[in-house]
This record gives sequence, C-alpha cells and structure tokens, in this order.
Amino acid sequence: MKKRILQALQYIFFLGLGLFLIYWKAAHLSPAQKQQLYDAFGTVNLTMLTPVILAGFLSHWFRAMRWRLLLQP
Repeated sequence: MKKRILQALQYIFFLGLGLFLIYWKAAHLSPAQKQQLYDAFGTVNLTMLTPVILAGFLSHWFRAMRWRLLLQP
C-alpha cells in the first residue's frame, strides 16, 4: 500500500511540474504569439501524426517486452 501511495505521489508531482513549466513558459508569450501557437495546433495534419504516435508506442511496447523476457528467472 505504501509503495502505491509513493507511486501516485511521484506521478502527481511530475505531472504538476510539467504543467507548471508549460504554464510558466506560455505566460510570457505575447497575444500574437499565443494566437500563432493556437493556429499552428489547429492546422496539424493528423494523418501524418498518427503513424508517428503509433511507432513511438510500439517502440516502447517492444522494449518493455524485451526487458520482461530478459528479467524472467
């Protein structure tokens, strides 16, 4: 139970740290830069992004499977 609470706290801490850093950097942008950023995200071609995300996921999955095989007694 203690290990589970520690893992949850670590997850919350690093998620909060990441969100804080994004907010901190975004707060210094001018309104024109913010609009340019929103426009750029709005024009993302998802058909190009989907294979990249899939390849990244498969890379992590295969690496996890390899480590599972190596660590089996």
